[in-house]
Amino acid sequence: MGSASDARVIARGSTRLLWQEGAPPELNVAQRRAVDEVWERGVARLGDALHDSPILVYRGHEPQGGLTTIHGDYQPYRYYYAQCRGEDIDCGMNPIGVSGVTVLCERGVRAVVLGRRGPKVAWYAGAWECVPSGGVDRSCARRDGTVDFAAMLLREFEEETGLSADTVRRVTPCALILDPAARTYDVCCELELTAARDELVGAMRRSEEYSEVLVVAEEELEDCLRRLGDELIPLSRTLIEVYREAHGSS
Repeated sequence: MGSASDARVIARGSTRLLWQEGAPPELNVAQRRAVDEVWERGVARLGDALHDSPILVYRGHEPQGGLTTIHGDYQPYRYYYAQCRGEDIDCGMNPIGVSGVTVLCERGVRAVVLGRRGPKVAWYAGAWECVPSGGVDRSCARRDGTVDFAAMLLREFEEETGLSADTVRRVTPCALILDPAARTYDVCCELELTAARDELVGAMRRSEEYSEVLVVAEEELEDCLRRLGDELIPLSRTLIEVYREAHGSS
């Protein structure tokens, strides 16, 4: 039986992501003071790991003919951080993120890559997740109002695995997934790699992004999901289920 914290699929298939400039949230003086206090405590605890960069925030979506168009605007990250960390602070922030299920194929055997998040990340510290994932910053916002989310995902791939994006053969959008607990909407894609398993695992172990790495064969995913339980973040669990259904292994 699902729970309120389960991530759920909002749409499947192809995705178009659009952006615009957004007005800051309407907060009174006390609320703004509360946001600043929560942010300052976070900076004291996390240091350089916390950045007040603009993030893309979900404002709606519309499906049409197999294509889902998602709308968002950019807001300072501190509002979302304070909303999740402070008491009775609701800034109306539902960030749009990108998440990938990275797939290796060796000798005809497909396998999914998982990483255990480090202790200093802001969310789900110490939990397992699909690789890569991240927010959507302004660097991938185009002048025509579209967002190159695939480029954002590839940049996250390089940062989190230590490998070049050239090792990714294909990026295929597969779903829009909502994580109600984190209040995030993620554009999710499958990343098919040309890199060998040992090359990927070695690079990831040298990086500081993940404390542990798992490469799970497709036929072992069901047992892995059961074994990891709540240690696997909700969005990644749902994304793996989408992947299994797409490849007939669910």
